[in-house]
Amino acid sequence: MGEFELIRNFFAAAPCAQGGEGVALGIGDDCALLAVAPGEQLAISTDTLVAGVHFADPCEPFLLGQRSLAVAVSDLAAMGATPLAFTLALTLPTVSTDWLQAYAQGLNAMAQNCGVRLIGGDTTRGPLTLTLTVFGRVPAGLALTRSGARAGDLLCVGGDLGNAAGALPLVLGQRSAEPALAEPLLAHYWSPQPQLALGQALRARPRRRWTSPMACWPTAAISPRPRRLVCRSRSRSCRCRRRCWAFSASSALAPRP
Repeated sequence: MGEFELIRNFFAAAPCAQGGEGVALGIGDDCALLAVAPGEQLAISTDTLVAGVHFADPCEPFLLGQRSLAVAVSDLAAMGATPLAFTLALTLPTVSTDWLQAYAQGLNAMAQNCGVRLIGGDTTRGPLTLTLTVFGRVPAGLALTRSGARAGDLLCVGGDLGNAAGALPLVLGQRSAEPALAEPLLAHYWSPQPQLALGQALRARPRRRWTSPMACWPTAAISPRPRRLVCRSRSRSCRCRRRCWAFSASSALAPRP
């Protein structure tokens, strides 16, 4: 199966690839075209998932389709952006019709849930790797940025800390756990929900806040990570009351920072 046939059969006809608000030209040309209204900025982020590093191979392709897009869209949520479109660069060791069909279904399900459109990408042969670039729109000057953090700002985290980090050793087969603990962790890992509403709500507040989509970070073990990233970007320090953090019971499974 050639590249264009693969795209046509599994992605171009998907509901999430049928254009929409802000998409002037989607799949099928040398470039896609996005339309951003005056007074808005385009938020762009790229995430790569590699087999054996971010997920086990083999794994359930439907779930992988959901997660690969959710992780990328979560970066838009962190900026308070509204999802607009995404591209997919897909590297496959072999072409499996069943695998592609299931992956495309999971990807489309998450795209429909987040209101984001597939507008292009690339395919090639090699070790299984997924690279997604997401585009969102945000009112000019109102994005929630790490570099914009300042004294008195509120550091916000969506969801319990430790779920994705606790699940990763289970996903990679490095650790086992009782079903009562493993099942909710794996469900959280494979079907994360980008905190779009939280990011947009914080952006709309009179004083800007900074939010982190911890629900999707595999290494979110580490409660210090979001504050460390914010502080490094501003050469500042911050204090967090440990009792205020909502830790998951799974944190015991997570690797230490």
